[in-house]
Amino acid sequence: RRYKAISMHKDMKRGLAEKNNSSFDEKKMNEVVADYYYTIQNAWNDRDMDILKQCLSQSLYDQWETKLNWWEYEGIRNELSDIRLLKTMVVEVGDDYFWSYIEGKMRDRMIKGNEVTQDNKEIFIEYWRLIVEDDRIYLDEIRQEDEV
Repeated sequence: RRYKAISMHKDMKRGLAEKNNSSFDEKKMNEVVADYYYTIQNAWNDRDMDILKQCLSQSLYDQWETKLNWWEYEGIRNELSDIRLLKTMVVEVGDDYFWSYIEGKMRDRMIKGNEVTQDNKEIFIEYWRLIVEDDRIYLDEIRQEDEV
């Protein structure tokens, strides 16, 4: 399952070495992603828009706020529990952004009224695009495994 991400990771590291990019700090980037992963999942679960605003780009924040408001109107809740980050690795680096492979697992339940409409406990793969803006890092985009 990780083959594509590992291949992208190797290509990215080779490209950075050729460019002699000394500002690349993979360990720090992975630490940021891990911190954001748990912070964002917990804030989403708690519908804490103040925390999300600190972690998300303005465009992603606006999208998520609209979605959460619509769900509230429809009586839908998304409950997350047993949140785990299994693996993360940087797969692409640009001047003011980087993409990270995310492999995670959690219990992800959609509830409408008192009825559970979805209940997922499977491992999932996503790719997160984080941007640097005003010396801060923000999650700007999430793509599912099949979108990459």
